[in-house]
Amino acid sequence: MVAPSIQTDAERFRAQLLLRDRRLLTEMIARYQPVMVSVEAQIVDLSNLIARRAATGVAQTPGSVVRIGQFRAMLAQLRTQLAGYADSVEGLITATQRTNVDRALTEAKTLVSGQLPGGLLVADLERLGVQWATVDARAMQQFVGTMRDGSSLHTYLSRQVVPGTLARVTDTLTSGLLSNPRVTARRLRADVLGGQAQALRIARTETLRAYREASRTQWAANPRMVRGYRRREALDDRTCVGCWYMDGTLYSTDTAMDEHVQGRGYLVPELVNPRELGLPLDPEPLPTPGRERFRALPNARQRAIIGNDRMFSAWKGGRISEAGLVGRAMDPTWGASTHANSARKALAGDHLPQLPDLDEFYDPLGG
Repeated sequence: MVAPSIQTDAERFRAQLLLRDRRLLTEMIARYQPVMVSVEAQIVDLSNLIARRAATGVAQTPGSVVRIGQFRAMLAQLRTQLAGYADSVEGLITATQRTNVDRALTEAKTLVSGQLPGGLLVADLERLGVQWATVDARAMQQFVGTMRDGSSLHTYLSRQVVPGTLARVTDTLTSGLLSNPRVTARRLRADVLGGQAQALRIARTETLRAYREASRTQWAANPRMVRGYRRREALDDRTCVGCWYMDGTLYSTDTAMDEHVQGRGYLVPELVNPRELGLPLDPEPLPTPGRERFRALPNARQRAIIGNDRMFSAWKGGRISEAGLVGRAMDPTWGASTHANSARKALAGDHLPQLPDLDEFYDPLGG
């Protein structure tokens, strides 16, 4: 079993992190309501116009719809509203990033103390001459307002939320749905809400990444105490099978965790052997890794977590290895990621080559 102190601290810090995440997302959703209100009447008017034309026998073509005055007005208003929303939520996201960076730098030290054996604390090691180097929070501001690839958060929000939403709305009105005004209106509402969903994905991904990266940087500054970190996952029914199998993976502090978009994974420091510090103590035991816990689950729960009957049957039948359950990707914005694989890719051999050896450092780019 894992040391009670580190388990308690890690779970408490993670709960607080996710609470900040929920508060951020709730406020972002509230700020999106005026966008929906501003276009709702126009969606209704436009769908009614389409219905009236259909009732009078007027042919509906993509060209005729995109020339409707209400449609052009709706797009213009939506563009303005979305741009204002992107400006507004950028401040919310960066404020949460700053909080997460500050908290991570403090909590990183607490997690190290909680994992030291024999009831020792970092302060005790400092008295023995092993000093704790504190990273200046100002040096971590690179994580605030920027994406993983270093691009501007505001630029990404504006590029994804505004043009992407407008493109979806335009596509709906030129995709052959015009014969059914109710379906058209429902799709339009979903298209506009898609902008909100994209903004929420960006917010969650980047604020949680800021916390992880600040933790990793703080541990990297203390190689005499910390040799790496372990990836930990919630291991509940909301955790994808890829994350179940990556739980417990050991990374160097020089390596960013290959988390997927909106992932909820967190980091726990892996300390150097106490005997390397001159302490006649053994390291605290590690928790059971996710892959072992997944193997022990009942079939019904395994199937539910995998979420794909074809994948489950192929895995149980030996046509897909355990490594085949884990997909991997490289994105220019999000970087390397691991995730639940699809049955099609797994059966075609497109998956993680092999499960990481939990006793060796894992390289997301090389492994």
